[in-house]
Amino acid sequence: MKWIVPLYVGKRAEKNKQKIIRGIKKGKLLPGVFVVILSPVKGNQLEIITAAELKEPYYADRDPVIIGLAASKDESFEVIKDIIQDTYDATGEAVVLDYLKMKQADRDAAASDKA
Repeated sequence: MKWIVPLYVGKRAEKNKQKIIRGIKKGKLLPGVFVVILSPVKGNQLEIITAAELKEPYYADRDPVIIGLAASKDESFEVIKDIIQDTYDATGEAVVLDYLKMKQADRDAAASDKA
C-alpha cells in the first residue's frame, strides 16, 4: 500500500489522523473509516472503500494508493470533492492521476533543489 503526501483528510478524520494511519498500516479493523484510493479499474479514477476492504485479496494484491481518509461515507464524498476541485483548479481538467503525478514531480524537484 502506498500513501500520497500530502494526504487528503476529512474534517472529522483529521482529529484521529495518525491513529487511523497506524491502524490501517497494522491491518486493524477500523469501523466507520473510509479511504479514497486511486482506482485499480481502468477507466475509473477514484474509489471509496472501507479501511477493512484494504485487507481483501482484491485490494491487497493491487498495492492500492491511498489519497484520502474519511470518518464516514458522506465525508469521503467531501474528500473526493476537494481532490477534484484541487485538480481542476491546478490543471483546468479533472484528471486526478495526471495532477498527482505533477504534484509529485514538483515535490521531487523542490527536494533536489534543497540538496
